[in-house]
Amino acid sequence: MTSRFLVDPSGVSTSTDPALASKVKQCYNNITVNTNNITLENTDSGVSKTVAVSGGGSSSTIAYNSVSVSGNDLVFGKTDGNTDSEPLNGLTAITDLEALTINHTNDITALETLTNGLVVSDITTNTSDISAIKNLTGSSTLKTAVDGHTDDVDNLKSREQFKAITQHPDLTDAQMFHDFHPLVNGRTYHFSNSSSQASVAQSVLGAFRQTDTWESEDNHAGRAYNTLVSGSYYDYSGLNIIGGHMGEFITVQLPEAVVLSSFTMSADSTQSLPRSFKVLGSIDGTTYDLLGEYTDVDVATTDEGSNFKLDSTLSAYGDPYDYYAIVVTRVERFGAKQKASC
Repeated sequence: MTSRFLVDPSGVSTSTDPALASKVKQCYNNITVNTNNITLENTDSGVSKTVAVSGGGSSSTIAYNSVSVSGNDLVFGKTDGNTDSEPLNGLTAITDLEALTINHTNDITALETLTNGLVVSDITTNTSDISAIKNLTGSSTLKTAVDGHTDDVDNLKSREQFKAITQHPDLTDAQMFHDFHPLVNGRTYHFSNSSSQASVAQSVLGAFRQTDTWESEDNHAGRAYNTLVSGSYYDYSGLNIIGGHMGEFITVQLPEAVVLSSFTMSADSTQSLPRSFKVLGSIDGTTYDLLGEYTDVDVATTDEGSNFKLDSTLSAYGDPYDYYAIVVTRVERFGAKQKASC
């Protein structure tokens, strides 16, 4: 029996069997476009056929030769190098899921197995502490802190620390009218000044009364503000001193030590105005600590006055004192008056 092949599979003969070749239809597996010519080719047999295309509004023929996915669009490649896109109408390309997960395989694995860092190890190794906190037992930091201060916590809840506080009213003008050492409700106050004018109303008591004003002694070389700064501003040139600070001053000794955080001062518009001054505190009336220093400040001449806060940067800030003093170091003189007042 003799076998016949369109093409000899043994490779012995490279020619085709003419009788079979005339009976077999050729299949084309490649297409190319060149201007108006479309070439169909069978790359296995080398057989090709070119067809000329005419008509249309262009002198060249273009065909699609590829397709791909970009985002939510199908992209068709054309033989002239350009593309056409067709949206997927809201559908998401399958490749998006891969793009989202490809860089997170470790995270996905950790999430799946619950072995990522704190998730398992902290809970597993600290179950006793968690139980202790829940049951208020053990030696957790929170329980240790609370156990050592249960009385304080109870007292705070019942406000025990506030029950021993007594609020004393301010002294009235009448209680400070003539007495420099008034005794009120069994508690004694002591007022003093470096100097003052002749009347009691112009003494240190006037500084604390609503209707009066303290005025230091005027036209006295040892009490005067005669060192010119500029304009009508004059520094102290007298001899009085307290706690190492030169100036005319007023002091008050309270019945018990208190913490001072601020104070209010007003001035008399018909007198020399205090412009620079210091606030001092003492526990023995001899050694004074600086609590605040105020330079070229405005002091209101209204009843409300001006409020000043103590200097929180000073080491003595927040300490309790029973002696307090205000020392005036500079005034804005009113006419020829060389004194301080407030």
